[in-house]
Amino acid sequence: MANELLEPHPSQNPSPLDLLVARYAGGTMTSRELSSATGLTFGEILVELGKRNLALPRVSAERTPAQDSLLERALRGGE
Repeated sequence: MANELLEPHPSQNPSPLDLLVARYAGGTMTSRELSSATGLTFGEILVELGKRNLALPRVSAERTPAQDSLLERALRGGE
């Protein structure tokens, strides 16, 4: 599910920081990349997300076949 604005924040001329924070919220930039580009700490990133009514990006990891196999073996008691 794509991360969306919780409440639209109209801005006709978004700043570079607006664009970077939106990329982070959208999941196309990591917090480390954002921090490196802006000098913001993670706490400051959270504040900037809040100012723009943006939520933290969500990660939904999918298991690999190797992970599934390992889990199945563990559940069977290592057979």
